[in-house]
Amino acid sequence: MKDSDAILAYQATSAVEAHALVAYLANAGIDARVLGESLQGGYAGLDLGGMNLPEVWVAGKDRELAAPIISAWQAEHHDAVTKIRPRSFKVTALIVICFIILLLYGIG
Repeated sequence: MKDSDAILAYQATSAVEAHALVAYLANAGIDARVLGESLQGGYAGLDLGGMNLPEVWVAGKDRELAAPIISAWQAEHHDAVTKIRPRSFKVTALIVICFIILLLYGIG
């Protein structure tokens, strides 16, 4: 698959989910790849409105073949995927703020 021909097929909640879907697509004979998985931890676990979530890309010619397969995969794995959600921004922000306060308290 050429990168210029690739289209975004699915945005996953984790790298594990993205790679599981790529394997599922590969079993159906569709070439797919995960992009953006290294961004997931690059922002100290902060949720950046989905900008840091891994994506599954397929060749443009496979769009019509991939769509029903991805829908079937989502139906099979919906419960498992909804349980593996990234932490909310509020919890992550609270942890970061506490860390900064502790760091400043230790310096002062």
